[in-house]
Amino acid sequence: MTNDVGPGPRQEADKQATARAHATPPAASDVVTVGGCRLHDLLGQGGMGTVYRATQLALGREVAVKVAPGSGVAPELVARFKREARTAAALEHPHSIPIYAAGEEDGLLYLVMRLVAGPDLGALIAAEGPLAPAQAVALIEQVAGALDAAHAAGLVHRDIKPANILVEHRAHGEHVYLSDFGLMRHIVGDTAITRVGEWVGSVNYVAPEQIEGRPVDSRADVYALAGVLFTALTGRPPFDRPTPAATALAHRNDPPPSLGPGAEAMSAVIARGMAKAPDDRFASAGDLVRGATAALSAVPAALDVRAPEPRRLRLRRRRRGIAALAGVAVLVAAALAAILSGSPGMPGTHTTSASASTSATFPNAARFTGNGFTFSYPAGWQVVENERSLGAFIRTKVVSPDGQEVLIVDRVPGDTMTPEARAISVSQSTARTPGYALLSLAPATLGSRSAFTWSFQLTSEPLPERFDVFQRLGTSSYAVLTEGPAATEVSRLALTVARSLEGS
Repeated sequence: MTNDVGPGPRQEADKQATARAHATPPAASDVVTVGGCRLHDLLGQGGMGTVYRATQLALGREVAVKVAPGSGVAPELVARFKREARTAAALEHPHSIPIYAAGEEDGLLYLVMRLVAGPDLGALIAAEGPLAPAQAVALIEQVAGALDAAHAAGLVHRDIKPANILVEHRAHGEHVYLSDFGLMRHIVGDTAITRVGEWVGSVNYVAPEQIEGRPVDSRADVYALAGVLFTALTGRPPFDRPTPAATALAHRNDPPPSLGPGAEAMSAVIARGMAKAPDDRFASAGDLVRGATAALSAVPAALDVRAPEPRRLRLRRRRRGIAALAGVAVLVAAALAAILSGSPGMPGTHTTSASASTSATFPNAARFTGNGFTFSYPAGWQVVENERSLGAFIRTKVVSPDGQEVLIVDRVPGDTMTPEARAISVSQSTARTPGYALLSLAPATLGSRSAFTWSFQLTSEPLPERFDVFQRLGTSSYAVLTEGPAATEVSRLALTVARSLEGS
């Protein structure tokens, strides 16, 4: 039987993922290369790294490349990353995503992995809603097989969550890949909460011992997998709290959630899998799945997955807020498109030519003269920081008369990172800031100079629109950051100042 009203949620999710996997690469002049791979569009971004669709140049095959900042990381952590990457690459399991290469380049750590043409489990649940119990257990069973193989090899994943479970639709059914063996976690932060209220990575499925900074073994993955099973059955995380800190406390202190009347046997399986003490959990991921399979006969075909009323109202408000932010992001992206050139590049980004959208200087421009460099800025603005030393970089800050726009020029003497690597590194760090929304990340040309641009929103800040231009002059690298209420203004300002920069 065909559906005459159009594709369903599953088909649409698969169609979008396939389109991402086969999108047209950018022109050769627009490329960014990491680990022998030409990066194309952005596939995902999180606390542990940024993932791009890419082409592995030596073999001409489409891959996924994950990158994370590596500059300033202790050598023993980089060595551990490479050692665990080799172990993960050696895993030969049908549900463990193949890793083709790993290493360090220009201050970035990278992983080259198989590109899967399908949605992750989180996107699948978002499209279809809670899964049927038999389907949920079947998908989790595949993940458990990959996990047990990894544990036997001495690997602990540390970051089991729906986004790391990729679902490929095949003729015989759904084939699951477990991706991202938490290899970046040692680099970004191996302790759980680094500051009060700040979490490195995903907090929705983290085991209590991870939160407390205690040693972690395979049972932490069992805990997380039980939480993912709950999400697959209900459509929501096991502890849905308003802040990461509150969620972390719930993992430590609150009893595991129940599936409700009629599903007591499956609730008991999840409760054992999410026991606070590791010794009280299932000994393996396979044992968890065997318990869930045995409980299937007692689970209703359709669970009552409604959350309590206050939580449901909170989720409704959250969805409205996300929809409103999405509308704002679309409008801002359209405004940026009017400024930036339309050369092919990463979807949602633009390769920029400063000469196409800006003049060389501002009308009646003022000129800042610093230690071996100069730049122009609008007349009437006030220099409020004059080459202030901030560790590895030196900051100059200029503010508009009404305080509604800010211009910052950061100079990093002796920097060895390329503008591309610096942009990716800084953007990855900023991605953990509340309210962050990426708008563009792409190469640029400033006259005859190569540069890299990055624009984003911070809806939690008074001046939400941000635009960065990274470039190198002589022995120093520079980052021109502008902030303000309007995307068109901050991008024009940043590009104009960046083009006016002169230095040794």
